[in-house]
Amino acid sequence: MNVFIKKIVDGSRIKTLFTRNGKYYIASNNGMETLVFPANKDGEITDFTEVIERWACIHDASELFSGAY
Repeated sequence: MNVFIKKIVDGSRIKTLFTRNGKYYIASNNGMETLVFPANKDGEITDFTEVIERWACIHDASELFSGAY
């Protein structure tokens, strides 16, 4: 289950920090697409390799908390 922590506005990007199975992630939207990256508890991306798993293929971060994942 994904658990929302906080939303971070960084210029034109909107980032959503959340946890899933004890790990932290950032869903980052640049206005064109939303990508998911591993992060730390402070919302800093720890690996710029995009998470490519079924649950991370989203159009908007709100999908992460809809119950479908």
